[in-house]
Amino acid sequence: MAVAVEQPNAPLRIAEFEAESQSARSGSQFTSARLAGIQYGVEIENISGRKIDAYRLGFVAFNVFNEFLSQFGGYSLDEFDLEDSEGASWYHTISNAQTFHTGVVCVDRVRFENGDVWVADLELIGARLMQIEEDFDLSILSEDEERTP
Repeated sequence: MAVAVEQPNAPLRIAEFEAESQSARSGSQFTSARLAGIQYGVEIENISGRKIDAYRLGFVAFNVFNEFLSQFGGYSLDEFDLEDSEGASWYHTISNAQTFHTGVVCVDRVRFENGDVWVADLELIGARLMQIEEDFDLSILSEDEERTP
């Protein structure tokens, strides 16, 4: 299952989101090896009316029992023009990806061309995550680095 958090004041809108676990595979002459993980894909739109220099999306994964599995930040440092949309994807390597069930995405931070930075409302995001895991630890959202239990 893939869930995009609705953020009415965000400068980016997540138009599409998919998340799925990927098993490990060994490499060959024509392919590279890959560790087990979660593939995240998004289609996002710039609805800010301003040029964007960079953004970070927050990804949170839950297992089949709706328990926290991992947290990951997906960065884009490409310029994002007004009224534009783009597709992007990230791969998060985690050893227990086979237990993945629900992926959640939110707009975490946006840096505009003039240097202003928009930061997400963590209480809004936390409220949505607690609909999945009732006792979700909100302090996880304030961590900048990836985290797995």
